[in-house]
Amino acid sequence: MLSECAQAAFPAGVVNILTGGDELGQMIVEHPKVSHISFTGSAATGKKIMATGAGTLKKVTLELGGNDPAIVLPDVDIADAAPKIFAGAMMNTGQVCVAIKRVFVHESKYEEMVDALAEQANAAKEVMNDGMSDGTRFGPINNKMQYARVTELVDDAKASGARVAAGGNRTQQRHHRGHLILPSEPLAKLSDVGVRNRVLAERQGRLLLRADGTRRRAGGRPRRGRGAVRPGHPRPEVH
Repeated sequence: MLSECAQAAFPAGVVNILTGGDELGQMIVEHPKVSHISFTGSAATGKKIMATGAGTLKKVTLELGGNDPAIVLPDVDIADAAPKIFAGAMMNTGQVCVAIKRVFVHESKYEEMVDALAEQANAAKEVMNDGMSDGTRFGPINNKMQYARVTELVDDAKASGARVAAGGNRTQQRHHRGHLILPSEPLAKLSDVGVRNRVLAERQGRLLLRADGTRRRAGGRPRRGRGAVRPGHPRPEVH
């Protein structure tokens, strides 16, 4: 679709769209006539692009992974915030760099938020399809490798002490027209799963955490810019 739009809007040769595997990306980064590389993806691949591009002094623009949080304090109206948080986490089926990946919830609002997000996730099953069908809001995971990675993270969260309030049934996750995963809401106390848990540390995971009064850094020290959301009053009182 993008290729067809580009053909109509630009002269021949101005926009070229190539598809392929890792070897194609390597060839583009190494090519002496390519002067600027823009990449969105993992930090590991970003490092390889920087190192390879240095050989031909390429300009490099990198948009790398982050673990974007939503922070829910006692002043928040859960009925208003939950649909917005769910939408922020699941836009483009969660495959967006600034999608919400962690929800830190004050213990006074925790159970209410659990129920509200579970309701959102269960309702989403009705609008999941292959992406080409009318009424689809949530399509499949991009490829088999990412599908396996996401399901692995859900399993790891459960093994670490989290419980799944919605989705997570592997027998329902594979769809004949794409890698569909029922929206899952792993839930845990931060002190139970540990701050180095994979679903906290890796960007593909989604986790809703109960704030239990313990000061902990979740997912390590940030090294790159990330998005964050805090619904509610601009100057809340927290006890």
